[in-house]
Amino acid sequence: GQVMKRGVFITIIVVCILFATLFVNANSQERIVENLICARTDILSNYYAGLISKEETMTKISDVTTDFLKEEDLTNLEKYFQCDLEQVVDYEILDINVDYWDDEVICAEVTIDWDAEGLKGRDNFSHTYSVICKKEENFYKLAQFF
Repeated sequence: GQVMKRGVFITIIVVCILFATLFVNANSQERIVENLICARTDILSNYYAGLISKEETMTKISDVTTDFLKEEDLTNLEKYFQCDLEQVVDYEILDINVDYWDDEVICAEVTIDWDAEGLKGRDNFSHTYSVICKKEENFYKLAQFF
């Protein structure tokens, strides 16, 4: 009886530790995704608001994005003038659902509430994005955001 109880108790502790570890890891993956999305959004918003130069924007965007997303962002910086696009007035990340992650990649569905201002006035909308972060030189970078 006593040995059996101790075995069950140890098993419960091990299961609790495993769940706690998974929760902490998932939580840190969500934080990585959130930090990258916020960094990219803030960099682009600051550029389109005229607060930072194109050169500074290109450098900062290269620090937080990679692959096609990086190419697309850099191309858009060349293409659009500050008056062409809606300005992000405010945004809030409503939900981050990490679908998959390992040492090299994090895949998530991210829902963001946007408050933007353009030629047609102010607009508020929510959208869910498919996000992929890839590790590059020991740091995660946004590779996909659509």
